[in-house]
Amino acid sequence: MTFSAKGWIRAGTALTCLGLATYAAGDEKLTTYDGVCDASAGIALDAHHFVIADNNTDALRVYSYSGGKAVQKPRDLSDFLGAGDGKEADLEAGARIGNRLWWITSHGLNKDAERKEIRYRLFATKVSIARGAYRFKPIGEPYKQLMDMALADPAYATSGLREAATKSPEKGGINIEGLAEGPDGGLYVGLRSPVGDRGAMIIPLLNPDKVIAGKPAELGAPVFLDMQGSGIRSLEKIGKFYFVIAGPAAGKSDFSLYRWDGKAGGKLERIMVFSSDDDLKPEAIFAMIGSDDLYVLSDDGDHIAAMNGDKKCEKLDPSVKHFRGFKIKTPQ
Repeated sequence: MTFSAKGWIRAGTALTCLGLATYAAGDEKLTTYDGVCDASAGIALDAHHFVIADNNTDALRVYSYSGGKAVQKPRDLSDFLGAGDGKEADLEAGARIGNRLWWITSHGLNKDAERKEIRYRLFATKVSIARGAYRFKPIGEPYKQLMDMALADPAYATSGLREAATKSPEKGGINIEGLAEGPDGGLYVGLRSPVGDRGAMIIPLLNPDKVIAGKPAELGAPVFLDMQGSGIRSLEKIGKFYFVIAGPAAGKSDFSLYRWDGKAGGKLERIMVFSSDDDLKPEAIFAMIGSDDLYVLSDDGDHIAAMNGDKKCEKLDPSVKHFRGFKIKTPQ
């Protein structure tokens, strides 16, 4: 791993100067996984396997870190989510608390600024093993009112959410891409956009277990992370720290890794940048079990399209679909 020149990083209102590590494909092995292009969320299952969601299907897929095809049949959640007629829920992020895996969709309008109800879902699955395969049993009911509750909450009146709620994600509209364990059994919901003057937004959901049992959401005040105009592309809690993949709210740009102390206005450090030479688009980060490493997944939809006549991933034969993953050492 090589080091770039020192960079100035905003942490709250203070600036911190530090040496930045630059990730390039030569630093660690890039592993290829078959079957889908747009890996958007990942959660470790054991020392050898992880589960992913992608934003073009409503299924969970289990892979071995060694690469290749999914090791078992995908778990289709279309019926549970209420998807039909070829519609996708746009799964974007996941988080693990015990044996409960939480998943969330984008909660944003489509590219034509139209509201599609299937894109507003927060739900949980219980993970277990039966007859040598992982099982993912849905718990309760998908919660559909998270964004409506935030938009109605006075604490979010100046957050920029109301203005963003009428726009497509491509034009700065609401787009959720991060989810992590929060304090006291809650969840932190991270937004790719909008990104305002105060930075990227986190919505603290205080009672996730209750919302999937039919209760209304209880929200904490919004938390903002100033990451030089970048939004949250993935969020993971490890010990007392949170690791954040930051990337462009819209369009193409560089991706970085930040470490945050989990406190509003607390210490936020940019600790790594991802080289654009590798055409990587980091969209998910999670802790590996039995290791001090982090694992990163690249959403390779654009990468695959460029290699196949600019055809969108969902239009391609499954035999050419893939995404990539790689591990990095947890920064100390």
